[in-house]
Amino acid sequence: MKLRWSKEIEDEKERLVDLVNTIFPFYIRYCRDRGYNLTSVEWNRNIKPILDSGYLKSETVRFCELELERIKEELEEKDEV
Repeated sequence: MKLRWSKEIEDEKERLVDLVNTIFPFYIRYCRDRGYNLTSVEWNRNIKPILDSGYLKSETVRFCELELERIKEELEEKDEV
């Protein structure tokens, strides 16, 4: 997985997509490490819209798949209680 942002991309939109794909794995781990409260807020506010936007490459989603599954399970467990 390429976790390096390239400034050499000419198109601004492609550069932004590249930046989002670079930062997303770190952001997921940050939210997960901070605990349930931050993760639940960030899931609805940022993570889910980013996943639905289509900006993430399949490689990035596969790289973060385990963390995303753990977040979903944790949110479902807390909602059941």
